[in-house]
Amino acid sequence: MRWIEKLLDRKTALNAHKFEAQGWDTCAIGEVVQDFPAIVAVIPYESPRLRKPKDAHLHRLGIRFAVAVSRNDRKKALEIYDAIQTRVRNLIKKAHAA
Repeated sequence: MRWIEKLLDRKTALNAHKFEAQGWDTCAIGEVVQDFPAIVAVIPYESPRLRKPKDAHLHRLGIRFAVAVSRNDRKKALEIYDAIQTRVRNLIKKAHAA
């Protein structure tokens, strides 16, 4: 199930997904890394096995997203999810302009 589905599913408490939201590979950022690996670069984080987005803005958005999910703040999580999608679209445009 993708994050947008989790965010829109009002039957389940959002914080039931907090552990997924806390991992870079399984959070909303992880989804865009999987969808656009050539655009959303990742770098090692704390250990060679862990990775985080190289883009500092995406990194901050990912942290804010995890906090919103863990607080069960669906509205804020959706806003941040939209911001993540917007940032990725901007990175795609920038990559194609280069």
